[in-house]
Amino acid sequence: MDANNVNKLKEIIAKFAKTDVDKLDLNADFKNDLHLDSIDLFQLIIEAEETFKIKIENSQLLKIKTVNDALNIIQNA
Repeated sequence: MDANNVNKLKEIIAKFAKTDVDKLDLNADFKNDLHLDSIDLFQLIIEAEETFKIKIENSQLLKIKTVNDALNIIQNA
């Protein structure tokens, strides 16, 4: 994933986490650190799929715990 797409994804995550992109830690846990619930995460994934024109397999969704997990799974989708 190129730097532009990484930034786009970080912008999506920051929007749902209600934080600044610059303050987004790649190791941040969606639930514990960013306080996103499963519905927030689901909506975030849908927006990422639409933005990047990809489909993330259901089996991969359960593996997304951190910002870095999301980056890696979306990069490989």
